[in-house]
Amino acid sequence: MHAFIYTVYNLVMFVNYYRGDVRGVALSGDGNTVATCSAESVKVWSSRTHLCLGTSRVDGYCLCVAFAPGGRYIIAGTKEGFVQVHTVIVI
Repeated sequence: MHAFIYTVYNLVMFVNYYRGDVRGVALSGDGNTVATCSAESVKVWSSRTHLCLGTSRVDGYCLCVAFAPGGRYIIAGTKEGFVQVHTVIVI
């Protein structure tokens, strides 16, 4: 139960760093990164440091986000009905 509460607390921290509305949130399979999406971008965050690791522009109004198995790709769904694939590169 404590791990679940900690995870929810971390997700609240990411939302507080956003300038706009957060439309979707996804946790990577290994728990090391979190993906969020807003109207026109997808952001990747470190779940440990809460720092933004990168931002990718989305063509359209992003409504949902998910990690593909393996965590190397992020899938973003848009209001316009498109699905976009973004590569995750963490240096």
